[in-house]
Amino acid sequence: MRLILTGFGAFQGVSHNPTEQLIAFVEQQGADLLPGVDVELRTLRVAASAADAFAAELAFRGSAATPTPLLIVHLGVDSRPDRLPTIALERCATNECGFPVPDEDGLVLGRERACCGVGGGVVGGGGDGDGGDSGGGGCCKTPTPPVGARLSTGLDLCALRLGLERRRDARTGGRRPSGAEYGVAVSEDAGRFLCNYVYARSLHACARLREGRPVAEAEASGGRREEGGDGGEGARGGGGGGRRLVADALFVHVPPFAVLPERAQREALVDLLRELAAAVTTQQQGPTGEAGEAGEAGES
Repeated sequence: MRLILTGFGAFQGVSHNPTEQLIAFVEQQGADLLPGVDVELRTLRVAASAADAFAAELAFRGSAATPTPLLIVHLGVDSRPDRLPTIALERCATNECGFPVPDEDGLVLGRERACCGVGGGVVGGGGDGDGGDSGGGGCCKTPTPPVGARLSTGLDLCALRLGLERRRDARTGGRRPSGAEYGVAVSEDAGRFLCNYVYARSLHACARLREGRPVAEAEASGGRREEGGDGGEGARGGGGGGRRLVADALFVHVPPFAVLPERAQREALVDLLRELAAAVTTQQQGPTGEAGEAGEAGES
C-alpha cells in the first residue's frame, strides 16, 4: 500500500499551521509507524497552483503492472473560533471554488469556477490529465463533474469513526473525550477554500486512476460508470473479474493546537493512519480474497 499524506503551510490568518507540524511528526517516526506501508509526506503551499501540480502528479501514478493500493490523506486546519476539539472526516468535496480570501498566490476564484473536470484548475496551471483541464488529450471515460457536483470518498467513514473511537478508548480506558483527548466527527462540508479545492482534485484523480486499470476490466465493463444522483462521480466500474486498483482520498480537518493539544492530535493521526491501512488492506482483498470495490462517489 502507498500512502500520500499531505499538510499545508502557513496562510492568511494562520502563521503556524498544525498540519505542517503533524507531517514533521510522522516523518520523525519513520517506517516503524506503519510497517509495510510506503509513506510519502508532503507539505503543500496554500495555493490553487500547488493543488493543480499535485493532481497532475497523480495522473501519472501507477500502471497496470503495479496494482498497489493508493490512499491520499489530506490534513487541513479548521481555525474557526467555535471549533470543537475534534478531528473531522470530510465525506465529500464540492466541485466549485468560491474562495473567501485570496490564496498564497493572491488568486481568488469564484463559485462559477470548477475545481476539476472541464474548465477546472487554474488557468495556465497544472491539470490532472483530464482533456478538459489543461488541453491534454485524455481518453478517460470518467464522467466530468459539473460545477457544484459533490465528489465523495469511497471510504466507510462511519466505520472509520468507530474504529478511531475504539483505539482512543482502549488507550484512555473509555474516559469521555475532554480537551486532552480527541473526538471524531463525520463532516459533509469541506468549505470552499484550498481544503475543498485539493480534495476535489484528488478525488477526481483517484476516479481516473481506478478507471485506468486494469484494462481488461474496463473493456469487460464497456467503460460504464455509475453516477451518484447528485452529479458526483461514480467509483464503481462495471463487471469483470480482474483485480482493480484501490485508489481513494480523504480530507481530515483538525483544530488548532490551542483547541486540541498537539499530543492528542498526534495520537489521533497515528490511530487514523493505522485504521486506514487496515481498512484499505481489507477492502483490497474483499470478502473472497479478490480486490474490493474502490468506493462510491456522489452519495449524500
